[in-house]
Amino acid sequence: MSAPKPATPIGLDPRWLAVADALRRETCLLLAVSGGPDSMAMMAGLAFARDAGALGAQLHVATVDHGLRAESAQEAALVEEAAATLGLACERITLTAPEPVGSVQAWARAERYAALASSARALGAAIATAHTADDQAETFLMRAARGTGAEGLAGIRAQTVLEGARVIRPFLDWARADLHTALGGAPVGAVDDPSNADARFTRVRFRNWLADAPQPDSDRSVAAGLALSADIASRESAALDHYARDVLSHFEGLNAGYAIGSLDAEVPNAVLGRALRSALLTVSRRSASERGLDLARACEVAERLAGEPQGTWVGGGAHLNWQRKTAGIDPEQKPTAQVSVQLVAEEGRRPFPESTIEPGAQAVWDGRFEVANRSGRPICVRPWSASLSPVVLKSLPKAVLCTLPVALAGDHLVAVPRVLEEALMCPANPQVSIRFVPPKRALLP
Repeated sequence: MSAPKPATPIGLDPRWLAVADALRRETCLLLAVSGGPDSMAMMAGLAFARDAGALGAQLHVATVDHGLRAESAQEAALVEEAAATLGLACERITLTAPEPVGSVQAWARAERYAALASSARALGAAIATAHTADDQAETFLMRAARGTGAEGLAGIRAQTVLEGARVIRPFLDWARADLHTALGGAPVGAVDDPSNADARFTRVRFRNWLADAPQPDSDRSVAAGLALSADIASRESAALDHYARDVLSHFEGLNAGYAIGSLDAEVPNAVLGRALRSALLTVSRRSASERGLDLARACEVAERLAGEPQGTWVGGGAHLNWQRKTAGIDPEQKPTAQVSVQLVAEEGRRPFPESTIEPGAQAVWDGRFEVANRSGRPICVRPWSASLSPVVLKSLPKAVLCTLPVALAGDHLVAVPRVLEEALMCPANPQVSIRFVPPKRALLP
């Protein structure tokens, strides 16, 4: 298959002008083009907008060859040819990761975005995708069927950051058909990916269901209505995150690998659950895929915390203790119940490690702390213990201290996390540093 030679329409559709205006602050865009009809239409339309002087951003194209089908290399070549016809440089990215064990689509998405993000960072560009309201509607239905709240129903975000690169989706309020009709009949070649019609995939089954769904009693299509619901859910989710951050602001230690504080037991469960999940994700020793800390589970823990006088919960690589007590009286003479909370990493069956870091090397200790050894000798990184220092620490509970790393050269303490520097009378060491690295999804205040 050869790529057609698109011709710029005489009059650019106003819808493209509106997108160009929304992108006016962008200086460089990396267009993620799979070769399918939607992404090919996006590439052509934005190139036309650039040629018409409506879009000032530099445009680059990247296409990812996942290596999952025999035709994938030929399809990547088609994208390169179409991009060249439009005067756009195109980078072909060939994935070399091992074949996935679980979901092929999930693997392909994760690897694709990691590769695109690497290219975008090198260019100083934002990644632009061709997701439409139809894609949003499919995602909404898939997540609703699994069971979720506002966070999940928010679906595809109009803007997000993945792997350190900004991702923008300027066509989320467009119907899929609009991407093509707005080109005014300009020919755009596209590949035919059989997986888009393979009913073994969940998204395809929901896409087929949407095509046959009864129309509502309004001028808005089913897909448009579901996409609007996703947008509303996104706004509600952002509001809940805002209040969850306020709850987290009453904890100390979240930037150091633990959480100690108090909270109001009457905080709504949806807010408290989000705050607890974020704190658990921050403190946990496990990787994101191992934690299993979904929002529903966190809300169950929050319900226990608000309703039980005291308790313990262990899971997801973290250990939570709480003690409820009656605090002061508010201006209306209504007692307010406060809950004291302590959240630390759980040692469990996997002891905190003891590892050696050679001179000039850098390593991650226990999946939570980044340790850099710029000295001229090896260091040993191990969890704190009372035998390491004659200082009796009263500023932090022992349960917290035992989860934090210290660095030794021989028998000498050479570095500790910042939270311990003053307590252990161990000043910052320019040659050895220990820094807590919170997870990307944490809602730190």
